[in-house]
Amino acid sequence: MAANPEVGLKLIGPVGLPAPLQGFADRVWRLDSLPYGEYLRELADSDLTIAPLADDGFNIFKSQVKVLEAGLLGVPLVASRTLYDRYVEDGVSGVLCAPQQWPEALIRVVEDAAFRKQLGAAGQESV
Repeated sequence: MAANPEVGLKLIGPVGLPAPLQGFADRVWRLDSLPYGEYLRELADSDLTIAPLADDGFNIFKSQVKVLEAGLLGVPLVASRTLYDRYVEDGVSGVLCAPQQWPEALIRVVEDAAFRKQLGAAGQESV
């Protein structure tokens, strides 16, 4: 968000705004928890979706539903390597990030519309 003043963030559900993003609060749209169909409509209306997970013992047992939702809708996915590396082909059906790679990965996906389109189509094909 610091690299591009046109970028906004949509948070859906009971998600706190991380401290590093507090300075961008005016570009954050918060939506309450939504019925699943409305959630999917909001996701479909997004340029990309992110799935950050900490690399800990708990998160390796989470579900890959974010991959399925993004793929179903053809929305490009940028995700943590934790868990999602089993379901996403990095640079093809999504972008996988180690913690230090998030800024560079997000800038690339935000700035390259053709790459976003390619990721969304490959993710949809994969699902």
